Amino acid sequence: MRWPLQFFVACAFWNMLGAGVFGFLINPPIALFYIQGLNTTPLHAHAALFGVYGFLALGFG
Repeated sequence: MRWPLQFFVACAFWNMLGAGVFGFLINPPIALFYIQGLNTTPLHAHAALFGVYGFLALGFG
């Protein structure tokens, strides 16, 4: 049970980082005005997707 629990902890961390921190970074109106289309949008998307589906699938697998 050690590895699945570690994957679930990693899932929570990447969700907080990808969806929380990077999602907040790209969503304020001033950020949308100045940095729309830069690498911050794919950074948010890939980090959140990796946290949600990557580590969740590894934890349940």
